[in-house]
Amino acid sequence: MGRYCIVKNCNTTPSDNLSLFKVPLNAEVRKKWINYVEKEGCKRAVDQEKNFHVCELHFLPELIKRHDSEFIRATLVAKSFPTIRKNFEVSQAIN
Repeated sequence: MGRYCIVKNCNTTPSDNLSLFKVPLNAEVRKKWINYVEKEGCKRAVDQEKNFHVCELHFLPELIKRHDSEFIRATLVAKSFPTIRKNFEVSQAIN
């Protein structure tokens, strides 16, 4: 299956010209991503050992680093985690 945003009710895929970010390996930050996805709801069960993606719509714009070249994908500021709810309101910080 191809890459897609795992957040429930979000239909972002790579063809939408939006960035999809892979869950990080850092255990502390990974836990925050998992907490966010479980709180928002997800399309499939989240396994702490497996990879999943969350699209840029769930991150504050200042956490996304855009690059001058169209050949370099956008990246996230170190230790960033999703905080924007599916209805696009900024949520409380996830502990």
